[in-house]
Amino acid sequence: GSHFMETLYSISTLKALGLSETRSQYWLNLNVETINAGIKLTKLNMMFGGLGAFIATCDQVIILWLGAALVIDNQMTIGMFIAFNAYRGQFSERASSLIDMMLQLRMLSLHNERVADIVLSSPEPQMPARQLFTKGNAAELQVRNLRYQYDRLAKPIITDLNLSIAAGESVAIVGP
Repeated sequence: GSHFMETLYSISTLKALGLSETRSQYWLNLNVETINAGIKLTKLNMMFGGLGAFIATCDQVIILWLGAALVIDNQMTIGMFIAFNAYRGQFSERASSLIDMMLQLRMLSLHNERVADIVLSSPEPQMPARQLFTKGNAAELQVRNLRYQYDRLAKPIITDLNLSIAAGESVAIVGP
């Protein structure tokens, strides 16, 4: 995100320096890295989701097998087993939700640490403001025989420009 915004803000400078292709390649590399990280995250989520479902299924099968054995041996009634299984299901769901919430809180604390690093860092020293002109005195600009091209090999886009800008005037140079 920030690399893209930086590029947009400085696009004219990048074009003037002939760096647009280099910047584009760098952005594409960052984009590919982001997509690859997303794919890895999706794979991990699928693996842990599948692992959780497998454990829950094994838990249910074991409880069903043990409960059926207890019902057959007349050590537990079918109603008791159904009630126990319902409570076990609620407990398992809530325990899983609690673990998920604890993981989310841990991730939140990691984000807070990152934000704290930024917020609590000492500010950069401010450079004293320079005044090019004394206050109250209007400045005038005169340009003679100005020539401009993007690089040594490019055709000039401005040649022999003579210009006088009086104090308070605004000037815009536009092309075809």
